[in-house]
Amino acid sequence: MRRINPIQLGLYLSLLLVLGALPVGRAQPPEDTSNAATWYRRAIERLNGITAEQWDVLAEYQGGTPSPEVRGVLQRAQPALADLQRAANQSYSDFGLDFNDGVFMLIPHLGGMRQLTRLAAADARVRIADGDGSGAAAEIAAMCRMADHVSSDHVMISSLVSAAVFSLTGGVMDGGYDGAVFSTADSALLLTTMQSFDQRDPFSAIDAMVGEQMMSMQTIRNALAAGDPMGFREIASVYGLDGEQQDHISAMDGAALERELGNYSRVMDRYIVAFSMEDSEAAKIEIARLDAACQNGEFGVMAAVLAPALGTCYEALDKHRSLLHERITSLEKIVGGEVSISDLANAAVWYRRGMKKMEALDETWTQAIVQVDPGQPLDDLTIKALEDGAADAVAAVAEFIDGSKIRRCDFSRQRNVREVFVPLYADGMRDAFRLLSLEALRQEAAGDHAAATRLVTAALRMSAHLSDDGLIVSSLVARDGFLLAARAGQALSQRGTMDVAALPELSAAIRRNGAGDAFGFIAACSDARKAIGARLLDWTQGEERELLGARYEAWLAQVDADGLLYLLAMQDLMEYSLQPREPFNRRGAGRLGEFLLGETIELAQIDALVFTEHLKKKQPESFELPATIHLVGASEKAASARQDLWDAMRWERELQIESRPDPEPQP
Repeated sequence: MRRINPIQLGLYLSLLLVLGALPVGRAQPPEDTSNAATWYRRAIERLNGITAEQWDVLAEYQGGTPSPEVRGVLQRAQPALADLQRAANQSYSDFGLDFNDGVFMLIPHLGGMRQLTRLAAADARVRIADGDGSGAAAEIAAMCRMADHVSSDHVMISSLVSAAVFSLTGGVMDGGYDGAVFSTADSALLLTTMQSFDQRDPFSAIDAMVGEQMMSMQTIRNALAAGDPMGFREIASVYGLDGEQQDHISAMDGAALERELGNYSRVMDRYIVAFSMEDSEAAKIEIARLDAACQNGEFGVMAAVLAPALGTCYEALDKHRSLLHERITSLEKIVGGEVSISDLANAAVWYRRGMKKMEALDETWTQAIVQVDPGQPLDDLTIKALEDGAADAVAAVAEFIDGSKIRRCDFSRQRNVREVFVPLYADGMRDAFRLLSLEALRQEAAGDHAAATRLVTAALRMSAHLSDDGLIVSSLVARDGFLLAARAGQALSQRGTMDVAALPELSAAIRRNGAGDAFGFIAACSDARKAIGARLLDWTQGEERELLGARYEAWLAQVDADGLLYLLAMQDLMEYSLQPREPFNRRGAGRLGEFLLGETIELAQIDALVFTEHLKKKQPESFELPATIHLVGASEKAASARQDLWDAMRWERELQIESRPDPEPQP
């Protein structure tokens, strides 16, 4: 395997850490149990039994309740994970790279480190799902130490890979705090681990640049000094020199070559100084200037080829350095007691667990959920029929109630980038509102009025959480769930079965839905316009990008909620190349018939082909949105949202007045 130009393709290879594959070569350094590389190599060798299909299973798992298949792969991989922990506990790592090979130096371990990262991330997520905070924290700490070890290769590719490994720990760590599984001690471990990075140059980019500089100069000197034109042309092909550039350099005498290499060395020195600046904005300006100067040939042919795109490398490394500092600051506040771990919990984790548990409900319950009328009490026959599956329902309800009590809710933390039209949880949350209303009626029939009122209150809080999701469908589901819960509450009060003592909590839950942007429709439509506008610009790239952006923005400002939903549907059905693709969540869209036209996806698949032609002409605004999209009235529901909320507030206010004790008669 030839080592390709690290400066040109460093970012590409760092992305391969997450998405692609690097070949795993044979180990070179001798066995040394105090060398982390020894244990990393052993861990990598143990991965040979994991098939491509099993790696796909791990890649698809991004948290939550793991499937038996995920658990099975991780169980077989425990010996490799144990070796990874052993490696992470060593003070240094040396893979014995042969720098004498120059630009042809093999770096075979990067592919294996990529696989170990994926494995450790999946194992940590399962531990989080199982409530094993200390085990997950230890796994994340090992990933951080692995990132630190990777950067010790002293080549730019490894520095970028180091940053990418570290970035993966962030999402896993967030999942632990979302699920409230970490203790203060776990946080202290994570803090200590992150503080162990060199805070100014955490991914050893400066050392890597020095190494690249020396290696590139020596390789070219050796090839030309040996009079090996074919060897030089091989080197030139690695760096991407064209024929004219190769001939130009090959024709140089020793003095000219040294001048070229001297220019390259001097510009690299200046890059290194810029990378060392404390002010990152000043560094970016200086690096951009050097990039432009190199590309313009101000430092000669050699510098133009050997030192391109360092500005892009710096942007990536600086981004991850800033992330490291943010993580340290956050952990210091947690460990110091300034921030409570419970305040970092994410209600979406509880809601997802509740939806997962709803899958166990029997047919009697699923039918009753669909047919529930919160305004009417349950009849004896229905109550009796629901008895058998009540345990599963209660288990799901408990997750929803607990989640509703958490202040923060953020579904986007685990949301797929294609969940802009119909998120995977939309129909599940719709059914959750129905389940809570049904259970409130069941508790009312059992005489537990306090429990019935708590369930109504929980549904109202859930509506407030979902209202903040920033998606139009989520706002529609939140409004529907709110009205369902409000109707259940009104029915309880009319029948005299509401727990008056719980009214303050119920009142607070209603007000959490926010009169300023009831159910989040305004924010959701704004976010949709931004997402659609950005995608349109990606599809219609050109020099007039700024002009197009202003034009698209003006057009989208006139598109209502129904139209935006339809544009999101078409967006979901088209690749960036404008080629058709399968809908992301056809099942969910089909189940949300009260919010979406039943044939939305089918119609959008047809219209997307027409819309594509308008896009090719950079005239998406000339596409005529079909009138049928307004049949379900998303825009109408958005327009009535504030009145819906005010009506509930008015009812709650009247209820408060009615519940007050009569004043004592004056003597």
